[in-house]
Amino acid sequence: MYIFQNVQSPISQSRFSANDTMDLLEAYAVKNGPRKTSKIGVWSQNVTATGAFNVKEGSMWVRRSDLMGLTLVATTVQYPVMAILTEAKDGTGRITHSTGYLMELLHQLEKRMNFTAEVKISIDGKFGGVDKVI
Repeated sequence: MYIFQNVQSPISQSRFSANDTMDLLEAYAVKNGPRKTSKIGVWSQNVTATGAFNVKEGSMWVRRSDLMGLTLVATTVQYPVMAILTEAKDGTGRITHSTGYLMELLHQLEKRMNFTAEVKISIDGKFGGVDKVI
């Protein structure tokens, strides 16, 4: 996730309500995607025993779990039980179906976090590793 630069604050003086409170808004975007703004609390000029801020409970990471339809590339190898991949019959190497417990986990994450994974087979046939030790 990228932090905005040169963006005006989503909180402005004109947002004060009749009871001298202001909504606290949080804005974020994934890569160059659309900005998502949501109300995370209220600030009051009248300080009470609980303070001037009333912020909703919840983790920033839970609020920012929507990846807004971003496409991510995931590479893996054929590894029965963990990753079972079906390639297109047109010779392109495109994966048309994936299953196995790691792929099912990936599909659940896609649904919960609103992203698409483009699964590809690792070109070196490995899960990852060091090419050259310096």
